[in-house]
Amino acid sequence: MSGKVVLRKSFGEQDALAGLEEGTAIDIDATLSVTLPGSSVFCFDGLDASEAVVNVTDITLVPENGKAEVEVGKTLVVRAEVAPAEATFPALIWSSADETVATVSGGLVKGLKAGTVVIIVAATDGS
Repeated sequence: MSGKVVLRKSFGEQDALAGLEEGTAIDIDATLSVTLPGSSVFCFDGLDASEAVVNVTDITLVPENGKAEVEVGKTLVVRAEVAPAEATFPALIWSSADETVATVSGGLVKGLKAGTVVIIVAATDGS
């Protein structure tokens, strides 16, 4: 096998990729050494550099049971639907505009106190 691959980071900034530039093709046969902290989880996706990248163009949030509210102390599951379905790198970053009202982690929204909050979801492909 020959060719090149393109490295992508899955969960924001990762020190393990120091010295490599995300999105730059590297020889598929090159030796790649990565040092990972023992307590961390990393995910690396290798993409074929000869294929066109398909960026995320739309993200639709679908709360469980159609509810857009979460009670204090409870957790609401919100599913994200990414379009197009064939997006090359559909990984998402979730955040809360006010973490004193609610926090979010991977679609799990936990109510902390009464109020209104915006849950923000962005594609990590930069689109």
